[in-house]
Amino acid sequence: MLPPRALLAIGKPPVPESEDPLEEQPGEDPAARSDADRYFRAADLTARWLLPLAAGRLDAPINLLLGEPAMVHKLRARGLIEKGDVGAAMKEADLALAAVPADTQLPVELVPALDRHGHKAEADALFAKVMSVAEASAARHPHSALLHNSVAWMCAKCDRDLDKGLNHAEQATKLAPDAVGYLDTLAEVHFHRGERQAAIDSMKHCLELDPHFEYLQRQMKRLHHHRKPYNTPQTALISCASQPR
Repeated sequence: MLPPRALLAIGKPPVPESEDPLEEQPGEDPAARSDADRYFRAADLTARWLLPLAAGRLDAPINLLLGEPAMVHKLRARGLIEKGDVGAAMKEADLALAAVPADTQLPVELVPALDRHGHKAEADALFAKVMSVAEASAARHPHSALLHNSVAWMCAKCDRDLDKGLNHAEQATKLAPDAVGYLDTLAEVHFHRGERQAAIDSMKHCLELDPHFEYLQRQMKRLHHHRKPYNTPQTALISCASQPR
């Protein structure tokens, strides 16, 4: 898992290793560090190191002006979920969506955490809100494999609307049949639908295209050995996803 400085790749000063939220600090008891603390510290670092880069810059990239403020709210929301303050978490999620309404990665990171903590109603509402915007975007741009893939990945990782997810995954792979990331999404959707062999077949195609990609090798092992899809407590939100979507 990459440290939060991976989120700060554009024009940033380097984050000192001692400030890596995923690393123990001198004299710190690692067991005392909660998941919530890690997300809060990641949000703080993102705000302190990256957001000031956009201040006063008319030429600031759009991901600085909108995406990174949304990331701060997203990290805070995840920390608040782990802390047990779901009301405050949903307010942070709303602030993130105000900046980037079609951010399909937001439910990917928050919905499984909400489910795990027993907040299904909030998880359903968040997923439905983003799904409506993302599907509308894909409908406006039906030849965008990226948009179809983003919807499909969200459906798979949130374990919701899997029929629609399969349709979008198939559309993405038709538009870009040799895109490994899209074939990986198709495998993920099949896996969540309980279609293990179809998932393995899709992953075999991925490995034929990129046999040395360790992520794909791990995915294949997971498809073979795990009976159910799973989401780890510490997700890629803190790290910055290794597989671009």
